[in-house]
Amino acid sequence: MSLKKNSNKINLILGSLILPSLLFPIWYSSFILIILSLATFYNFFIKRKKESLRINLFFPFIIYYTSIILSFIIDLHHNQFNLEFMSRNLIFLVIPMFVYTSNFSKPQILNILENTSILTTIIGLFFIVFWIFGYHKYDNQQEYQKEEWFKNDVTLTKNYLNKNAILNVKIKSGSQLPSFRKVAMLKNNQAESLIVRELVVKNKDIENDVWVLIRNVDGGNCRAWFNITNGEIGKVEGDVRVKSEKLSDGFYRFTHANKLKANSSREWFYISFVSDNGTYSWNKKFKKDVYLQLMSPNLYLDSGENLLKTQNIFKFKITAFSALKNYGHSTYLGLIFLFALVVFVFNSFLNNWIRLIAIIVNVFTIVTLSSKAIIISLFVLLPIYYLYHYFNYKYLFFILFFGIFLAYNSHVKDRFDDLFQTFVNLNEDKDLGDLKDLSTNNRILVYKNYLDLVKSNYIIGHGYKNGLEKVASKFNHGFNSHNQYIQALFNSGITGLFFFILFSISPFISKRKTIKRKYGLEFLIILIIFNFLFESLLDRQWGLIFVSFSYAFYFQFFKPDLKWFQ
Repeated sequence: MSLKKNSNKINLILGSLILPSLLFPIWYSSFILIILSLATFYNFFIKRKKESLRINLFFPFIIYYTSIILSFIIDLHHNQFNLEFMSRNLIFLVIPMFVYTSNFSKPQILNILENTSILTTIIGLFFIVFWIFGYHKYDNQQEYQKEEWFKNDVTLTKNYLNKNAILNVKIKSGSQLPSFRKVAMLKNNQAESLIVRELVVKNKDIENDVWVLIRNVDGGNCRAWFNITNGEIGKVEGDVRVKSEKLSDGFYRFTHANKLKANSSREWFYISFVSDNGTYSWNKKFKKDVYLQLMSPNLYLDSGENLLKTQNIFKFKITAFSALKNYGHSTYLGLIFLFALVVFVFNSFLNNWIRLIAIIVNVFTIVTLSSKAIIISLFVLLPIYYLYHYFNYKYLFFILFFGIFLAYNSHVKDRFDDLFQTFVNLNEDKDLGDLKDLSTNNRILVYKNYLDLVKSNYIIGHGYKNGLEKVASKFNHGFNSHNQYIQALFNSGITGLFFFILFSISPFISKRKTIKRKYGLEFLIILIIFNFLFESLLDRQWGLIFVSFSYAFYFQFFKPDLKWFQ
């Protein structure tokens, strides 16, 4: 009895760690999956003579996994043998097996949801702290060390330097195009202004006669060459004003100014170190490495507006300034924090003030993650669902006001502005300009690519591995479709799409007892079905874990009276 009681506690702890593990690098969730597999084996070994697993609970997961097997068969038909896709999707069976062999009761499920949400919120608080401290460090960093500068063939000081520090730069003798460049985004009211670039540089070895080319790149032809060793102004091309000033300790300030084009949306600060006046490259003239020193540059308009000034912290995603940016996908992280938010909204298991703070933390984190699909889920789907079932405005308007105010002053506003303008330009057949490289247009192109291939074989599908190779060979990219419905149709044809849809809506074609209280479980399913429209969630380990967790606990919660197609 004691052993059984302890195993139940362990299962509860493991169940509470599944989703929070997704907020860390992927090996954390992989480790949890291994532990879950061992726990499942233990549960089944101990309980198999006393309790039988209800096969009908596995029905939706088996149906979906059948579509994965179809993809594997299609790959075999095209002489592609690849078990990676099938083995990765076993996650879809591992988590339900753990949940069902643990045989959680309704109170235990609610306890797991509560613990999951509390842990997620605590981790969210740490994310916010790292974000704030990282921002202040970034704000005071030497400009050239910032990651948004594109650097070619130059070696920089790796240690952190403040913005007033001198940066040591080494250009190796075998370099081809040593350069720095950064794009500055412009506002509509900045067009036709004068943009000024200032470079402060010193040649530490005066034996090498080094030149620098400063230019604007985006459709412009304003170029000027300066001699770093003696300050000489060399060749000048285009309508550009130039200036050279000698400063103390061997430094020179070179100034390059040109008029912005009408309707310009961006300008480049492009610095190329070259071997001679009028050239564009670094040739073999130098037999040894060249050492330079740079002070932080200036890029400003004649109005005095500094284009290199660090933007407001809300212009940066919460994944910036920390290790989060290396693995943190906004959609998947946003889903986990939205999960926690939903649990807090529909369940009052904490003190009202603590609960309100937790809700605000999760709203704040979701908004600063800036996933458009998750933002729509938060500000459209959740209020509609909540008001439909409760018609209770308590806290809701406050939270919505807080979230909308935050979004208006953040990176989110820019992303939705880009989304809207992209659709307007496409509808009016206008040039997209910089919008063509942003996520909305890229996603539209990916949809078109996949639909183009779907048309050629929508009955059977292209398989997984074979499909990836077709996309790569025809469109030269390796993106998934960013839409789970299209992905299912692409991988395993109409049959696979049917099986996937059957899985997706399985909670709503089952007969269960109607309950007055809403715990948020139903909304989590609606949330997943909606986000399938914008992301191939089941193409990544994060999504497989999140979706299988949500569905498995939904079915386990309603297990006593769950029946299909009645």
